[in-house]
Amino acid sequence: MLIDESKGEEENPWGIRFSTMFHMTNDSHLFRTWEELEIEGWSLNGNVFVRDAERYLPLYEAKMAQAFDHRAADVVLSATATIRQGQPIQLNDDEHRDINRFVVGRYWLLARDIDASMPDGWTRFYLLGFTDVTSPTNERTMISTVIPRVAVGHTMPLIFAEKHQAYSIPLMMANLNSFVFDYVGRQKIGGIHYTYFILKQLPVLTFEQYPDNIREEILRRVLELTYTGADLKAFADDVCAVLYQNDSSEPTKPEPFVWDVERRFPIRCELDAIYFHLYGIERYDIDYIMETFPIVKRKDEQKFGEYRTKRVILECYDAMAEAKKIGRPYQTILDPLPADPRAAHPQEKNKT
Repeated sequence: MLIDESKGEEENPWGIRFSTMFHMTNDSHLFRTWEELEIEGWSLNGNVFVRDAERYLPLYEAKMAQAFDHRAADVVLSATATIRQGQPIQLNDDEHRDINRFVVGRYWLLARDIDASMPDGWTRFYLLGFTDVTSPTNERTMISTVIPRVAVGHTMPLIFAEKHQAYSIPLMMANLNSFVFDYVGRQKIGGIHYTYFILKQLPVLTFEQYPDNIREEILRRVLELTYTGADLKAFADDVCAVLYQNDSSEPTKPEPFVWDVERRFPIRCELDAIYFHLYGIERYDIDYIMETFPIVKRKDEQKFGEYRTKRVILECYDAMAEAKKIGRPYQTILDPLPADPRAAHPQEKNKT
């Protein structure tokens, strides 16, 4: 269990604290709109308003993010909408490939109010959140991602994992976004909200259940999937610090990775295969579990004529099982390797 309250001091192996930062109604007196800030002389830099030494940071809502993607959608105020105000507009692939294209929400808050809302001792310049509103009939039930240190609405609850250095956030995110974890979560969701009470009862791997080499393989894949925008440099720096902590050479300075849908797909399949192995799931059970995601299956069959996601995950799973059987490292299907600098954004590589 993520937090097993029956085990005393060992109940919380990741050192997790949960939090919702700003309530969209109760805290609305702190919110400012684009128009209000412009009238008062604030200048927009990226998605941050600046005036002198002060900053207004964007307010993130859950609809702005997807799994491993903190730049999924803008949220706009419509002059004509009277019922469903604040609907998301998805960023397309070209926009995703621009490392300086940041999502824009409906509201902004003063940076000092955001700092005051952080848990004591949280010094990292990024946050781990997940989508609160969900359903076991959705394409995916759990959607989790890292976002910059910004304001966050209550529809995206936050997880502050404080143990095990910078391993905690990428490993937690990868675990939560895996099909095997999603399958278990679906059995527990009775309404439309993914509550902390449900989440803390679900089976999440402890740090010690990851072999050392597997931790690194997961971190490399999470890094490439997540670090596609310049505003997550702090996250990338922390991940690289633990990946190369035993390297005596100059610390690696990562650049954002290219948004490539066809490359992101096998990276996620390999992550899912890794977690099926870590959870000890047999091959025939993987086949069954993947069939319980009918929307994923239907979209695959419409686009590719087959359930491609299940096939590739099983192929990766089989290759990992064979590698373990003969005592050799698993050979990734990716070229270049996950988080290889050659997969970084070409504009950034040309600057170095």
